[in-house]
Amino acid sequence: MRRLYRLSARPSLLSMARRTVGTGDDSSVRLGSSIPDVKTPSHVMYAATPSAADSNPFMSILISDIKTLRDRWSRNFRICISGGPAVVVESSLFGEGVWAPLVTLDAAALPGALVRVVDNYLAAVPTKPCGEVPLLDLREKGVEVAHARQVLEEQFPSLRLHIDHSKGADLQGSITHTVSASLQAINSSVMLSEEEKAIKSSFFGESIGLSYSSTVRRAVSEAFRAASLPFPPRSVQHYEGVSELSVYMDIVRGIAGEEAHILSALVGDDQVRVSVQTVSGRVVYSLCGKQEDALSLALSCAERAADAVNGVAAAGARKRIADHPVVLALPPKGLRPKEVLRRLLHHTYGLSEKQILVATVRSNGGTFLTTISAKLCWEGYSNLGVSGEQTDVNGGPSPSSVVVVLSKAAGVNKKAAEGLASIAAIQKCFPRVFEEQLSYHVEVKELMSTTKAKMSDSICPHVSKGLVEQLKWAARNQKKEAVMEQTQLLPNTENEELGIRTVKPLWATQLFLVTAAGDREFVCLAVDQKKTASERKAVASALWKHFREECSDGVQYAMEQGLIDKNGEAVGCDGVCFSAAPACKNDYELVSESDPFMKQLKLVPHQVLDVPPRQSTLSVLRRGVQLYIDLLNERQGDSADSGKKNLHLVESVERMVVDGQFKAQLYTKSLEDDSSEDTVQQNEMHPLGEAFYSNTAISAVYGAMRALFEEGGLIASAAKDDTQTSEIFADTWKRVEQLPVLPSRLPASTPLESVAQGIMSKYGLATEIRTSCSGRVVNIQFYGRSPHPSDGEDAEGITQFFLGHGRGPSLLRAVVSCSQRVFKEHIQAGDPPLSVMSAEPQKSGLVEVFVRRADSVLALCIEDVRRELAENKTISPTASINVRVDVSCSTNGKRYEALLCVVDGSRTVELERTQPNPNLMTSLLRLIESISLEVGRPAVDQGMLSKRLDETRQLDAFRGLIDYLYGLPVIVETSMKENQWYCHISVHLSDNFYYGVGYATDRRKKCAIEEAAAEALHRCFGSVVGLLPSQLPQAHAASVEQYCGYVYQSLIT
Repeated sequence: MRRLYRLSARPSLLSMARRTVGTGDDSSVRLGSSIPDVKTPSHVMYAATPSAADSNPFMSILISDIKTLRDRWSRNFRICISGGPAVVVESSLFGEGVWAPLVTLDAAALPGALVRVVDNYLAAVPTKPCGEVPLLDLREKGVEVAHARQVLEEQFPSLRLHIDHSKGADLQGSITHTVSASLQAINSSVMLSEEEKAIKSSFFGESIGLSYSSTVRRAVSEAFRAASLPFPPRSVQHYEGVSELSVYMDIVRGIAGEEAHILSALVGDDQVRVSVQTVSGRVVYSLCGKQEDALSLALSCAERAADAVNGVAAAGARKRIADHPVVLALPPKGLRPKEVLRRLLHHTYGLSEKQILVATVRSNGGTFLTTISAKLCWEGYSNLGVSGEQTDVNGGPSPSSVVVVLSKAAGVNKKAAEGLASIAAIQKCFPRVFEEQLSYHVEVKELMSTTKAKMSDSICPHVSKGLVEQLKWAARNQKKEAVMEQTQLLPNTENEELGIRTVKPLWATQLFLVTAAGDREFVCLAVDQKKTASERKAVASALWKHFREECSDGVQYAMEQGLIDKNGEAVGCDGVCFSAAPACKNDYELVSESDPFMKQLKLVPHQVLDVPPRQSTLSVLRRGVQLYIDLLNERQGDSADSGKKNLHLVESVERMVVDGQFKAQLYTKSLEDDSSEDTVQQNEMHPLGEAFYSNTAISAVYGAMRALFEEGGLIASAAKDDTQTSEIFADTWKRVEQLPVLPSRLPASTPLESVAQGIMSKYGLATEIRTSCSGRVVNIQFYGRSPHPSDGEDAEGITQFFLGHGRGPSLLRAVVSCSQRVFKEHIQAGDPPLSVMSAEPQKSGLVEVFVRRADSVLALCIEDVRRELAENKTISPTASINVRVDVSCSTNGKRYEALLCVVDGSRTVELERTQPNPNLMTSLLRLIESISLEVGRPAVDQGMLSKRLDETRQLDAFRGLIDYLYGLPVIVETSMKENQWYCHISVHLSDNFYYGVGYATDRRKKCAIEEAAAEALHRCFGSVVGLLPSQLPQAHAASVEQYCGYVYQSLIT
């Protein structure tokens, strides 16, 4: 019995409470001490005693009402008197000691209103006996059609829904139902309004199916759509009853004394936060987890919130839920997986039909993709405000709802896709229900094993959509494109390219698979008298050769139709003789087919290649020079000179008579204003940097600009002592580095396109082709010109720069020759700064590892093995023990296996072999660990390795670790090119073989070496000592993988 500390109730209740409870010490007792943040100062609970009832009529009536309520509702009741003008009625179930607030009423209404208020409240709350099993009846009852009929009768009293049904059999012998739905007048004498006449004429739907109930439902739904009427919502009876989540939320609401809701919000990539929050803003409990687990996270959050406020009640609810699992009443046939999923989601998580999103889209090839999602937006945050934004129960804005994807499935028809997606969602969200009640259902087994749908983002189109659609889908899945080239062959002709001779007119179809990089793979050649037939044969052959498993039904259909033989080759036809296999196309023919600019080339005097303008390296350098001159102008304007002089950039190019080279010199020229605005006095020019010589004018200008920013150049030297110049210098190089890198080799298939793109990237010029013929020789010249001439400027007045020339017996050969010259002169970089850049990786074979340090861990392991074998007299004294690495390449990348071998004369015995590993140094470390375990040596001390990593210089730390563990030398190769330092680190395995482990570039040599060493440490020892990627430099990630991680041969001397 709780004690009274402070009361402000009316006198009668106050005196009653004092007589009942008595007086005691001044300790404060709170009602419901498990509720956090309850602000009521004190409470008194009435516990009836005989003496109190006899001496007070008020108490006698109150006790009688409580007994009446107890007998009527089969639960205990008690009244709590607080310091305010209201009293709280609490209740608990029989056998449980957990009391929860039920209703609050005014103290002045006692005792007469007690029974009425409690009865009204409990009558409005849906109850379910504890022993009742939650049964979800999923059998078809036609309630939706009946509900639709009722809605139509209410909306149009003069009309009635009419169902016309007939039954028959299809070609396969299956019983089918044909149902049509329409509206008819209740009798012939009734007068219909204009609206009813319009609805009656437009309301019609028809459907054919195997199930009568489903067919009726589809016909009625189609009729509603035809009449532009909204289909009646699903009956409330389908979703009656409370959910498991709402059971826990009711505990929270009851104890908190106010409304509480579940909120969800995304907090990062694939992360979601779910919280139980009251309308006053107090967070009862919060959980974070993966977005895909948001549903179970919400249920767990509600359960833990109930635990936090009332653990006993939550435990009781948890026990009742566990003791009464859901039971599905499934029909023997005509199962509706979407309905099963909806009912289960409502029963467990309280999701309504609007929160369960089933989206089916039609994709390429006539297939369907179904995505089932759940929108985490429970009651209280489902209303929309005036502006259309989501609002909570108080009208304030609420966080956006989280949408969780439950499953995806692709199918050749909509029904198969939605059915499989629904079953997959049930299996994911309710695995126990699926295994115990659904997995044995006949239709579920059919859905899980069907070939009409699969759990994927796409599926092979049905063969009825055509073999071409299947080929397009299969090629698209491998990121390729199927290209067909069709040629009409004349009769009695020899076709050398195809290797056939024709007797009559035929159509030949060649099919190629083209990758994203433009590589073409010849697949097959098909010939037929009809163009479409040759195409179908080629497609069928391609399916058999490359996509036999993915498109098995298409391959089977092609064989049945006689398009291909049992070996997958296209069947022949009359009038053709295959003299040889299709001849390989030479380089020029490949250029004519692959180069897009070559296809547009014409034999005209002038032709400009259409290349989109872009920022070039020359424009970036010219911008940096102009900024430097502007800086000089600013400083000159701040000086005490009275005359105002502006410096301007002048680019001077002249051809030398001696050797024919072009000399480019940059100048600054100052213009001084006279009193007249039209008169400008020209002063002398001052050279800006050194002159630059080259074979062409544009390359000379480019070289002069670039020389200013390279080591020793004017701007580069000034940047060392001046802050503003240093900023211009750094910004210019930063912009240059952000531009695309020019290719180092001219692609054989697209020479003209590569040259045109390279000239635009380097100089910002469009390429103009000038053609002239001299006898049987075609002369070609490439010129660079402005991509967009200004208005009124003709082609003759545009400044043009000669790029190169070429000649050949045909236009194609002449253009290719000129492209090669221009590429070598203007685009191709010089020799690579590091020898590894031109090295070819070792793809397979055995590589010897020569351990040069006798006291290394690997050498000591080898010596222990030798000693043990010698003691057992297993090997001869002349035998040697070698360490080798088996290199192999597969579709999964490079793999290395470390081996320990005994070579005794002509015999080689393998003692130990490690598992394949993508890292060679890790394989050697695994070999050390394996040998140490066999011979009883102590394992490698991880602490010692970590201590060696604490070296001041990372290169010294890496060298020390490699020398200590393996006894192998570390080779550091550095080179400077174009104001950039390149560093590559490798481990010397043997006389001719090296293994690349680190690569970096930087403007400072020391930084490049340290970054390469850091990459080498991470590559070789990151997984061993726990070196995190965050401790390493983040630059040059793509280049590191290009020049590291493989064995190369004889490149470092």
